[in-house]
Amino acid sequence: MSDRSVYESKLKQVQQTIRCENQNVSTAFMGKSCGFSYYGMTLSDVLKYPLKAAETSVNYVETIEKQAGQVLCFNSFQPTNITIPLAKGSFSKVLSPGVDLDDDVIWQVDEQEIMKKEDYVKLIRNGYEWFFNKFFFKVVKRNVYADYLRKEKLYQSLGYEYAYSHGFPVLANCMEVVATPFESLAGARGIKQFFMDCHEDIELVSEAIEVFWAGYRKHIIRIIKSHEDQDDSIGAFITGQRSASNMINHDWFTRLVLPNLLDFGNILIQSGKVPIFHLDLNWDREIEFIKNFPEKTVMINTDGNTSQKNIREKLGDNYALIGDIPHTLLLYGSESEVREYIIRQLDEIGAKGLFICPGCDAPYGTPHENFIAMYQAAYQWH
Repeated sequence: MSDRSVYESKLKQVQQTIRCENQNVSTAFMGKSCGFSYYGMTLSDVLKYPLKAAETSVNYVETIEKQAGQVLCFNSFQPTNITIPLAKGSFSKVLSPGVDLDDDVIWQVDEQEIMKKEDYVKLIRNGYEWFFNKFFFKVVKRNVYADYLRKEKLYQSLGYEYAYSHGFPVLANCMEVVATPFESLAGARGIKQFFMDCHEDIELVSEAIEVFWAGYRKHIIRIIKSHEDQDDSIGAFITGQRSASNMINHDWFTRLVLPNLLDFGNILIQSGKVPIFHLDLNWDREIEFIKNFPEKTVMINTDGNTSQKNIREKLGDNYALIGDIPHTLLLYGSESEVREYIIRQLDEIGAKGLFICPGCDAPYGTPHENFIAMYQAAYQWH
């Protein structure tokens, strides 16, 4: 079977699993910092040579396949410098290995207060573009961002094609990770101060979020439209961390977060793409917001803190799930503990509409043996 026919076969099962119509166990890989040491690359090399790093990721997953069985797809894939999208979503400086950190220390979001309370009013008056230009370039140098933009389309084209030509679909490949305005403002303001602002003047914060989103959604729509006719284009991440159930109350979620989650999800669905709600931390209380979307149209990506069993009980079995395997288990657990977790997950959830995959992102330093144990257990189940 050729690599392209392998790709087509895998893509068919990916689509079936998203629609919760799969008959067999489905698997995905998520480990943006993993596998490089296996080939002698440092994390600073990964940022200097992102295209080579992307190819190395593909080669690493092929190695896993030979030892553990088929890996159906990548959850997301990064053929560009990952620190730029992270900074763009969080409006925070991202410390880089080889620049701010030692060569093999993982990149880290360094959240600082770069926005003052009076800037809410300026955002309301001047709009998203003003906000982006004023604050993004406080965390990313203009020449660095210009260099990133010059290379972005070429690197994405070459990187994704390398994955496809080696038989791997990519789920979140429409656009870079999208954070809601709540997440971005919390990053720019600093989470402690932002939460105080929400408590003291929720009307001001709410209006600022509305203005931010009005401008940002135009940017989102432009990018999605550029992918409308691309058969390989599947979906996009919508992230939530600071807006999780164990971080904010229900009233804040309903007023300051939910409208943007629903709007972006519907923009993707109306464009024929799949919203992948990348929900870190615990979302048990709010997970029923997913019912606002038609069944078999969205994916829920959890990190081990939100109960997938609870999701199935609340939403039924026609919304696809991915992730859940805790990063601490992958990093520190034994092979037998990883296997036991996977078998328990499949016993509780079943294979229908489920991608076995690291929750959030497999951490740097994850033992190769634990990846093997994860995929072997998936295929040995029943």
